[in-house]
Amino acid sequence: MQSSALSKCLLLFLFSIPFFLFAQSEKPSFISPVNHDIVLAGSFGEIRSTHFHAGLDIKPSAKDKNDDIFCSDQGYVSRIKIQRGGYGRAVYIDHPNGYTTVYAHLSSFNEDLQILIDSQQREAQSYEIDIYPEPGKYIYPKGTKLGVMGNSGRSYGPHLHFEIRETNTEKPVNPILFGIGPPDNIAPTIESISIYGLSQDLDITYQKEYSKKDIPATIEIPAWRIGIGVEGYDQMNGANNKNGIYELIVYVDDTLTFYQKMDHVDFGQMDQIKAFVDYNAKTKDKSTIALTYRLPGNKLSVIDSIRNDGMIKVYQSKPRKIRVEAKDIAGNTTVINTFVQRSEVSSDKGISSSYNLLAKYDQESFLSSNPITLLIPAYALAKSEKLNISTKSENGTDIYSIGQSNIPILKYAKLSITFNQLTPYSIIALLEDDEIKDQGSTIIDDTITSYITDFGDYIIYQDTIAPKITPLLYPNSSSDTYTFSIKDDVTIKGKAADFKFNIWINGIWQPCEYKELINTLYIPKSLISPNGKILIEVEDQKGNKGVWRSK
Repeated sequence: MQSSALSKCLLLFLFSIPFFLFAQSEKPSFISPVNHDIVLAGSFGEIRSTHFHAGLDIKPSAKDKNDDIFCSDQGYVSRIKIQRGGYGRAVYIDHPNGYTTVYAHLSSFNEDLQILIDSQQREAQSYEIDIYPEPGKYIYPKGTKLGVMGNSGRSYGPHLHFEIRETNTEKPVNPILFGIGPPDNIAPTIESISIYGLSQDLDITYQKEYSKKDIPATIEIPAWRIGIGVEGYDQMNGANNKNGIYELIVYVDDTLTFYQKMDHVDFGQMDQIKAFVDYNAKTKDKSTIALTYRLPGNKLSVIDSIRNDGMIKVYQSKPRKIRVEAKDIAGNTTVINTFVQRSEVSSDKGISSSYNLLAKYDQESFLSSNPITLLIPAYALAKSEKLNISTKSENGTDIYSIGQSNIPILKYAKLSITFNQLTPYSIIALLEDDEIKDQGSTIIDDTITSYITDFGDYIIYQDTIAPKITPLLYPNSSSDTYTFSIKDDVTIKGKAADFKFNIWINGIWQPCEYKELINTLYIPKSLISPNGKILIEVEDQKGNKGVWRSK
């Protein structure tokens, strides 16, 4: 008891010392948050569909092993957030060295934190909570157990998502820079390079992809200038996972033209990832091709150096020497060398097409084409675009085609549609992958409005069907939980569903986990006595309520 009190006093003293004293000291000494050798399922900065990965995904020590998670340095709990998606169960620790560590996808917390969480969930009658304990209330020395590794939130298997952030800016920093990571003697793999012919408006006039083994000594391309795209991955010792590349470098005639390094990422720039990749390839066949030329909407700070926005002039008379390097943080390097030369160019006017809106990337754009109005804010596009907007009817349903689905939107655009048959159940929905995806809508008189981040085909849909609740493992199962499938006729864009849940066990409300990634609700059997009664209520965005009662 005295030792614990002494530790708290010491930590409070450390937190009272001005930050600038720590800023002048050596690099902070973090320890691994796990007690076993680190093997990664995901690296820092790798390209995901909507963001750069902000941490390390650390695998368990063995399959289905519930590993304890430990505090990487002395600090206090600054935040606890529990979500059905996202980071799932996560705890944030602020440290006196100016950094914050984040431990996500946990299955459970230590006893002190679990008591606080249970109290807050029951008080709010909500599984999802976001709480900020009083600074210094929960102080932990380095190495204190925080919880247990899990699979909560948007997670495909048990692992720890671990982050180190600058406390003041909340900017994530690569944990391997602090010595937390696996050994690595495997060089990155470059699977292919793509050569893009670019018009003055940055439209792609020509494109060809070359796998690493098929890259010719000299590539001829019918364009006056080009950009280069690189598809590749990195692997580290102990795992076959294809992780992100730490450094990507391009030299033209031995002059540095492009340099990108994943030491840090910025949450405020995550939406610009759509301008960093070949978005058409990403949407068409899920390929992840990093562009080594900069579209105007790409202001990412992970690009440390770029010459002429990465655009390369090509000539008939003189081939340009191209060198592409991919490096990992341990210095292992893969290199591709080739030459690029211009062939005959018939024209350089870009892709001609009919359009009814020329949207400048750096200006607000507004289009009204009855019954549609579209407002695109400045810097919501990767580059200036020629957009088509139209209405068509199929099987009695009006379909509103907004732009082209292979054009990215970096910020929310405001879509409004006038419709004289609106009801309280009307929603604007994106038709994508054979799903009806609710965008979230507001209705004023005969106009329905939504804020969208995708171009494509939209409809006005009447959401009148309640969520369906189906038992999966109930009651005769060796599992320690009862599981229920929760399905709705629409999905929420980017999430499985945004439901309101109420689970009552013997008349007492209980905070039970719902994993939105697989539409599954979990009820611990430990909560239920013999002949106990379960009541599940699930309500969708439009107030349609599904109910299930135990027999």
